[in-house]
Amino acid sequence: MSLNENLTRGQKVRLVGGQMGVIKGKTDNFGFPLWEIQLEGGKLVTEARYRFDIISEPDRTVTHPLEHDSPPHVPDELLYLFEPELNEVDKTPNEAPVNVSAPPQAPTQKPSSKASKPRQFVPVDESTVEQFVKDQENQGTARKNISDMRTLTQFLQQKNEKREIYKIPPEELNSLLCQYFFSVRKTDGEEYEPSSLRGMMCSFDRILRSNDYGYELSKSVEFAKTRDVLTAKQIALKKMGKGNGDKRAETLTDDDIEAMFKTGQLGLSNPTTLLHTLWFFNTIYFGLRGVTEHYQMTWGDVQLCKDSKSQEYLQMNERNTKTRTGANLKNTREIPQRAWATTDQTKCPVAAYKLYKSKRPTKYSKPEDPFYIQENNNPDKSALWFKAQELVSIN
Repeated sequence: MSLNENLTRGQKVRLVGGQMGVIKGKTDNFGFPLWEIQLEGGKLVTEARYRFDIISEPDRTVTHPLEHDSPPHVPDELLYLFEPELNEVDKTPNEAPVNVSAPPQAPTQKPSSKASKPRQFVPVDESTVEQFVKDQENQGTARKNISDMRTLTQFLQQKNEKREIYKIPPEELNSLLCQYFFSVRKTDGEEYEPSSLRGMMCSFDRILRSNDYGYELSKSVEFAKTRDVLTAKQIALKKMGKGNGDKRAETLTDDDIEAMFKTGQLGLSNPTTLLHTLWFFNTIYFGLRGVTEHYQMTWGDVQLCKDSKSQEYLQMNERNTKTRTGANLKNTREIPQRAWATTDQTKCPVAAYKLYKSKRPTKYSKPEDPFYIQENNNPDKSALWFKAQELVSIN
């Protein structure tokens, strides 16, 4: 590459930043040659020769080398208007076309792999996408969909209706659902709770939506009567006393917790109580709800840390939970969940974690290994209380 080499208008170039463009002209700055390049977006830039690579020759047979002592500079605005004429060669009648070749070009530099490397995409088809969506669905929701659809299918069979609900026209399906919500009962003949009926409606809506039904039970005017029947049924159930039961768990008091430690239900004295204690601490300090969240925990989810004053604490690396599924990126905790060490070692979350760490196999303490593992069946033959096997239930 020479800074003074003669380049040709129309040659395609690649700038060092990866932008593509076409040479439009040549100027100089205190004797230093500069090249005018029009980028693909239309922007005109001026660059030195070492700032770009030649990609290809211009797409025409007749070319005009751009010499530094060429005719007076023409403004680009006018140059673009007359560019087609400038690209043509004057010909006289009966005269053969003149083919003017461009000067020999210096070897072009090989584009960097970083600039030329295309974006990478994983091959995918429609079935793979559908399976991915299904895999990410909340398992509790999936089970409820199946259970509610089983009940509705039994009702439809009594009506001699064998079609899938997403294959039934809206007018017919609306009539069937009105009858269903009015008549449905539990297997023991008892009425459902009002919230259970509403949950059924949501399950049916999800099934219809996943099969591109085109109508929504909760919104479409075609199912207004279904919604009216459901509302009326819920009102009737409320009058019967349904929906008034408080199923919330009772709040544990300090006295309750103290009693569990005193009676040995919680503590650090043996493998069973240690597991119970870890489960309890993970619930109250890290807010885990339900069995599934506990069993999904891995050893790397909890980290032992120290603050600036060397005070120890456990920090939870929160993943998907019952209330934070990951679907809403804004629904995250601004402050990490922490469990601080206490002076009473028998009730200290950090002490329980350290003991558990020392009593489980080191080879089964990688970040991806299960947090809860099974007790060792032969503790007398080993100093370890636990074995390298995932816990499937806790009593």
